[in-house]
Amino acid sequence: MFSTALEWIAKKVLGTQAIIHILDDFLIIASSEAAWSERLKKFLTLCDDLRVPIAKDKTMGPFTTPQFAGISLDSIAMQASLPGDKLAKCHKQLTLCFS
Repeated sequence: MFSTALEWIAKKVLGTQAIIHILDDFLIIASSEAAWSERLKKFLTLCDDLRVPIAKDKTMGPFTTPQFAGISLDSIAMQASLPGDKLAKCHKQLTLCFS
């Protein structure tokens, strides 16, 4: 619930609509590196103001092919894919379900 509140604040107060979260991982989307840098800077300032700890070593970007929630996102090709190990795990589970 806390991360949901933080996302809501970022959207309403900072005007950053292109932000989503899953648990405590946030993804900020922008059309340019400069726009992304500005959005990230505002978000990090917001977190600092609210005394929300941020793992600087886990703050990454900008990327055109980030991984978020274990899904590879390709903003150039407009595709999402799972890494091979996750695909194999899904295939194994599906095989067990339907055998």
